[in-house]
Amino acid sequence: MNHQQLLELIRDRMDHPATPRELLQRLEIPRDERPTFKRLLADLVAQGALVETRGNRYGLPPFYELHAWLWKHNPAGMFDDWNPRVVCPAA
Repeated sequence: MNHQQLLELIRDRMDHPATPRELLQRLEIPRDERPTFKRLLADLVAQGALVETRGNRYGLPPFYELHAWLWKHNPAGMFDDWNPRVVCPAA
C-alpha cells in the first residue's frame, strides 16, 4: 500500500473524521500491514494530506481529518486546506 492508495481507501470508505483505531477497523487493514499503515498515516500527516487533531473544544479523542474541496475548484489542490480563490466578503 502506498500513500495514494491509502488516501483513496479513506475517501471511499470514511464519511466522518475517525481515530486511527477506527480507520484500522473500517478500512479492514490486516494485522501484518498495520505497522506500514501507521507509518503511512504519520507520513500523510507530516505532508499535510491528513490532519491529526489533538484536544479539541468538543472533548473528542484525537482523530484524522481529510479536507477536500469537492464543490469548488482549488488551484492549490483538492486536498489543500486553503483555497486562494475563496474569500470572505465580511473580512
